[in-house]
Amino acid sequence: MSVNGASTSSAVELSEKVVRNMLEVDKVSETRYDGRNALKKPLPTSRGVYGGYLCGQAVLVAMKSVPEGFKPHSLHSYFTNAATDSSPCSYEVEKLTDGRNFASRLVRASQNGTVCYVVMISLTRRNSIAKATEEYERNPGKPFPFEFAAPPPPEFHESHKHLSVVRHDANFSLQHKLPKRYWDLNADASERDKPAAEREMSYWVRVTGDSRDDSFRYAGLCIASDSVYLTSLSRILRLPPDGYGVGEKNRVGRYIFSLSLDHSIYFHDDDFDPCDWLYFTYKAVRFSNNRALYTGSYYNTKGKVFATIIQEALVFFKGGSEHKSKI
Repeated sequence: MSVNGASTSSAVELSEKVVRNMLEVDKVSETRYDGRNALKKPLPTSRGVYGGYLCGQAVLVAMKSVPEGFKPHSLHSYFTNAATDSSPCSYEVEKLTDGRNFASRLVRASQNGTVCYVVMISLTRRNSIAKATEEYERNPGKPFPFEFAAPPPPEFHESHKHLSVVRHDANFSLQHKLPKRYWDLNADASERDKPAAEREMSYWVRVTGDSRDDSFRYAGLCIASDSVYLTSLSRILRLPPDGYGVGEKNRVGRYIFSLSLDHSIYFHDDDFDPCDWLYFTYKAVRFSNNRALYTGSYYNTKGKVFATIIQEALVFFKGGSEHKSKI
């Protein structure tokens, strides 16, 4: 199988370098960590480094700063300045709380003295329904691990094996599979009658590489969580399809220019592997004052939603393209 002209094995090897080497940090003190290598842009023409790498490296730092067994259950972050690919980032960690079951960290990423990313991360020892179920079965006196969740859309149950793999970034760290209705405006006739804010988009995504290390597993999901959907507003507005492709050769910037303002992730459960195909479904629920707000859910291979994202983007339309949209 090929991915934009490169073999899958080559993509995996490059991704290993991205996820393992590029995101790795050195501990300088109890409150400071330095990146070993500069983070990379998603595309050569991008304004700054990929936000998913900043988020992933900050989560990696937070997990290194807490006792073993703590894992993120939520993060809330802001992109304050564009980071370049010319030098590594440094991370200052403020230890806000250290409890028996919860810990919180405020992490500031800076480059050459300028803060470029700020994230509040809350971590917990108890974020696994599977482990809670095992504990209950061993000791029925413990609380039953009650849960409920929204089921995945019907499209989740369709096989994605026949779909082609597309590569979004220049570093081979991500692969995507887009269903037909993502790029064919005529594939779902019912969509025409839906308001723009109710048009649910979806695709499959995975991080190429190895996620056996738990901290890199969470960093991998952060990488995936910032991918593609910000540039898909033109698709949601049903503008001609050649303006919302995926990859370097597609004209993702034909209609809009966008950049991330903030990014939040809620990790509902620990049962996920970002190197397996994850199903992501999302909406642009509000657009005003040149800001688009997206909400979305990630489903594991069992059809369980394990993470939710909320992200706001600053968006500027080109050439009056917003007046051609179908809202």
